[in-house]
Amino acid sequence: AKLTWHKSIMVHLNRHKRFPASEKGGGGEASVSFVLDRSGRVLSAELVRSSGSTVLDAEATSMLHRASPLPRPSPDVVGETFNLTLPIVFRKN
Repeated sequence: AKLTWHKSIMVHLNRHKRFPASEKGGGGEASVSFVLDRSGRVLSAELVRSSGSTVLDAEATSMLHRASPLPRPSPDVVGETFNLTLPIVFRKN
């Protein structure tokens, strides 16, 4: 159930991801760490690994707040808050 929930979070985040117009490069990957409550609300978010672009890094954390609330965990996932770290991959189309 936890793996399915993580996948649903990634799908949800990808729907809210934007490639910043001001970004000159072809893309990059940033890692973000964030805390969710049981309702899927993002309580906090921080960059834990830079993409090498301040514009993409800012978009990675902004996207989390814009996408909130995220999919809720299933009842069998234990806890009131959840700490997750995920890679956010940006590719210019």
